[in-house]
Amino acid sequence: MVLNEERTNILIAPDSSQQYGSVTAIHPEDLRVYKRRWYIIFVYFLCAALNGMKWNTWSPIQGTAQVAFGWSDGTITLLVAWSPIVFTIILAPVSWLMDAKGLRAATLLLAVSNFAAAAFQAIPLTNLKWQTVLVHLGMIVGDVGAPVAMALGPLISAAWFPPRQRTIATAVASLSSYVGVGLAFIVGPLLVPDVVNKDNNIGKSINYTKIRNNMTNMQLQFLKDKIMQLMYIELGVTTLLLLVVIGYFPKKPPSPPSLTATIDRLNFKDGFKRLISNKQFMLLLFINGITIGVYNGWASILDLNLSQFGLGEKTAGWLGFGTSMIGIVSGIGLSWLADHVSHHMKAIQLVLLFAAAVSYTLFTLICAGYIPYNKSVLFITCILGGFFTNGTIPLFFEMAVETAYPVAEGITSTLLIGSANVPQMIFYIFPMLSNIGLQWINWCILITYAACVPLLALWKERYYRSEVDDREIGVSNGPS
Repeated sequence: MVLNEERTNILIAPDSSQQYGSVTAIHPEDLRVYKRRWYIIFVYFLCAALNGMKWNTWSPIQGTAQVAFGWSDGTITLLVAWSPIVFTIILAPVSWLMDAKGLRAATLLLAVSNFAAAAFQAIPLTNLKWQTVLVHLGMIVGDVGAPVAMALGPLISAAWFPPRQRTIATAVASLSSYVGVGLAFIVGPLLVPDVVNKDNNIGKSINYTKIRNNMTNMQLQFLKDKIMQLMYIELGVTTLLLLVVIGYFPKKPPSPPSLTATIDRLNFKDGFKRLISNKQFMLLLFINGITIGVYNGWASILDLNLSQFGLGEKTAGWLGFGTSMIGIVSGIGLSWLADHVSHHMKAIQLVLLFAAAVSYTLFTLICAGYIPYNKSVLFITCILGGFFTNGTIPLFFEMAVETAYPVAEGITSTLLIGSANVPQMIFYIFPMLSNIGLQWINWCILITYAACVPLLALWKERYYRSEVDDREIGVSNGPS
């Protein structure tokens, strides 16, 4: 079978006649699927989830941390803001590492950065200023592995999984860091006591400086010790996972699972040029960046956002956890559907963005007082927003990879994640400014999702990679 002109051109570099691989170089019987692919994705899942948990360690316990260490709202915001800052700096080298050196090198970087981050933050000091420096240093080092934690999923699915399992494999991998973010909303408040009596603070702003000034040195030391216990637990888990990755995490399977897994991708320079000249990819990049960037910023300071309504850390923690977990279910379930209903990702994505916009509208109107306050309704609208938003994440990855093929999955996925950094950094600036308030946060996410629905409607679907894989006759099951 001969590919038509459009399909042939996507395998050729824009500035040369060089062909990156051959679609006839391997027979279908040479393709293999290994049971160990589930081990690979499980280990990666744990590493990426832990990275997400480390990144979100401080927001769920921000009130107690402010009291114990004498921090301000701005300190909490800066801790989570390091992620987009570091990501922007290391985007190019890490995306090159993933594509050029493979899965093992990238996952080792992730595991080492997790360990180093936990090690820095687990060092106990009596000087609170230097303790704060170590916390910031730990966040920066941990954020070095964040691009791998968020963007390696499509590479794992392409290297280890057959075409009909790629989307769900990408979903499991790409949502793993969000699992960690959700767990942080529970683990932190369970191990670290809240300093707020939520029953007495409904509708009131919380003054953590006043709370700190009214505590004795013994009480403050107790709170610090509880926080450090959380740091020690994280250090132990990161150490164990680092040893697991060192023990066994191969670069790729012995035999490829699909036809496109055998075809070389464009090199980093040519791939980047192809991406920035691809109008459909750039439109998708913008939609993904603004929706996910604003959502990440909104979710990361959810506790700070809700503290203005007198909701304590545990309440906000359970809300954040529920939002993240229901979003994971959404992402995996809808990805399974996308695997079985091929070439309909755009329709699914449009429904998700519209439903998310409706959820955030109700949430915002309740917080602004236009709809009477009801905690149950507030929780339901927030959780539904997470359900619909997180469902879009793996689909954005697969849509981008399909549109960009034969550009390598590493640079495509990293740019997709990086696109969220600019709106996320802008989002973090405002809470650091005085007298600006926090209610704008909810209006921002509402307007963002409402505006992106018509933008996505303009995007044209392309399934270049799947068209190549559709030429397969079958894939054999290999040894475990």
